[in-house]
Amino acid sequence: MLPRRSVFAFSKIQGLFAKDQSLYDLLLLEPTSTPLQIKEAYFKKVKTCHPDLNRDDPSAEETFKALAKAYETLKDPTSRRQYDLSLHEPTFSSESYRDNPYYDRSNDEFYRQKG
Repeated sequence: MLPRRSVFAFSKIQGLFAKDQSLYDLLLLEPTSTPLQIKEAYFKKVKTCHPDLNRDDPSAEETFKALAKAYETLKDPTSRRQYDLSLHEPTFSSESYRDNPYYDRSNDEFYRQKG
């Protein structure tokens, strides 16, 4: 199991673009892509959204940063493996556990009174 910190780090990366978009989607790749394919896709995409080449596009810098973080994550085999595992782990918001039908709601009231 991954340390919680790494899962949160990847969720911060994913916060830079669409929630349902993975790093592979951002680079237009499949999860089975080779390191060479990842590198080629990164450099191809970066050329189209580099902030110096697109001064009139305010979203170019944000896209460029997201691509750089995606490449940094996917080029390193260890971080790529952790990211791939995090794709398959369920992530829970602080409120999502309450949607569970087996959640004991009596504790909520208890902690609110103590607060």
